[in-house]
Amino acid sequence: TANIALTALLGASAAGVLAGGYLADWTHRHSQLAAACFAVNAVLVLLVTLVSLPPVALTLTLGLAGFLGGVIAPSRDMMVRNAAPPGAAGRAFGIVSTGFNFGGIVCPLLVGWIMDQHMPHWVFGASVVFMVLTVLLALVTERKPQASGFTIQAQPR
Repeated sequence: TANIALTALLGASAAGVLAGGYLADWTHRHSQLAAACFAVNAVLVLLVTLVSLPPVALTLTLGLAGFLGGVIAPSRDMMVRNAAPPGAAGRAFGIVSTGFNFGGIVCPLLVGWIMDQHMPHWVFGASVVFMVLTVLLALVTERKPQASGFTIQAQPR
């Protein structure tokens, strides 16, 4: 059951990336799309954390979670591109990729510690915590500062 549910999650994630690419083209509100997908995803994963679902329901739930996780990826990339200063997109993606690598180092340690505490369902619970934090960050980081009413321009020499 676990292997089938994991396969559903990973396969649906790939399909979600394709769907997310179309959605990213249709919207300019990438942070809101990503936040909405993460919020629904957090609810689904919390359900897996708290309820022992029958195999079919678990597979469908994790499949939907994988799909939504995939949908997020193109909007996330658009957010990174839009946040990067002109000419610095490569550096911005480098920083984001480094964050992914750092997460790849820290996450197994966290999951191992959770498993050592004999709380395997809370591997999903920890994911929910990070998803909720991501929802908040996605909504906060795209807010634009209010114009102050004046601009500073360089004087020609």
